[in-house]
Amino acid sequence: MATDRLKEIAVLRERIAASPSVSSPVSSPSNRQAFAEAPVILDIGCRGIRAGLAGGRTPICDVAVLNDRETFWPLDRRRGDEQMTNDLLQATLTEIYYRYLLIDGRSRKVVVLERPGLADWIKNSINFTLFNSLQSISVTFVLAPVCATIAAGTSSALVVDIGWHETTITPIYDYKPIIGGICSTTRAASELHSLVSDALFDSTGVRPSFSEIEDFIARAVYLPRNPSPPSSIISAFAVSLNGSLYYVPSRPTRSTPVRDCFFQSSTTGDDIEHQTLHSLIISSLQKLNNDARALLQHRIIFAGACSSIPGLKLSLMEEVQRAFPDARAIVSLGAWSGASLYLSREREYFFSLRGAGRRSGSTSSTSFRIPGEIDREKFLIEKQCDLYDWRTASQ
Repeated sequence: MATDRLKEIAVLRERIAASPSVSSPVSSPSNRQAFAEAPVILDIGCRGIRAGLAGGRTPICDVAVLNDRETFWPLDRRRGDEQMTNDLLQATLTEIYYRYLLIDGRSRKVVVLERPGLADWIKNSINFTLFNSLQSISVTFVLAPVCATIAAGTSSALVVDIGWHETTITPIYDYKPIIGGICSTTRAASELHSLVSDALFDSTGVRPSFSEIEDFIARAVYLPRNPSPPSSIISAFAVSLNGSLYYVPSRPTRSTPVRDCFFQSSTTGDDIEHQTLHSLIISSLQKLNNDARALLQHRIIFAGACSSIPGLKLSLMEEVQRAFPDARAIVSLGAWSGASLYLSREREYFFSLRGAGRRSGSTSSTSFRIPGEIDREKFLIEKQCDLYDWRTASQ
């Protein structure tokens, strides 16, 4: 298995070397100075990485893992194949740096967006790859829900992040997470994939590929506000599977998996997995004190790829409003954009205080420090280091 991973990395490196260069913000002379030594921002999910430079409005690239059904780490993040994670991270980050960002990692600091509950062994794998393979100056982990809150133009919000393995609900108050209100469930994109796959198989007798499921979810899946009664006429929807065209029942195939994944109560699993997604949002709000709850129920942010499914956010909010009539959703530009905004403003403020030193050459971007930075020298000496614990720092 490890040999296959190494072969994939070798093939990827050959592909990178042979591929033509692509445009990058730093390749333009007019933008080169603005992005000079700007930190790299990496939004590392379990299935892909969004990357770009601080100061940019959006990421430069969004690169998935090599194998469709592969992930950087398993659902049970307490255990995993650390070598496999290192190999996949090395392959993907190598492609990002030398094909899309077109920069030398040795001159850059790195900021990694972290979801609540990310295991320390995964953080150390990310550090190992960035420090050893790309020789980054430093690595800083920042909370993705906090950055999503910043990108919404507020300091407090309830962030509902529908990821691949899990959906995580994180209350943010004054840029700090409220630990007691954090909830998570496996009602997420992976479960939706399985339900869509079963629905298409039941209708066609053909098991769809991973990419076909992705395409079907992106262009066909939705959640109607008023489900039609069983006696109504069922329309057909065309779908291509394994090169052949099939017609499947439209509403049952396109909307039932979404409803079963996020709204249907389960009779199996533990208490959290039994709850529907809107019940978990309500539970998170109920755990907060009166002041925090009064503020956060007006500022609910939905993040993650599945949050863009038509009708999903509206249906979730309608259910939440049964318990909290004044609850409202707000729009965020996303965690990556929030991190970019925060870092660019902090760097500008840093240099405004040290403008004279910068002009004389005594101050550079490497002098700008972010709370919780992990230095390369310390990591290489100790092989691992004490990671910045936001759970302690935010109390």
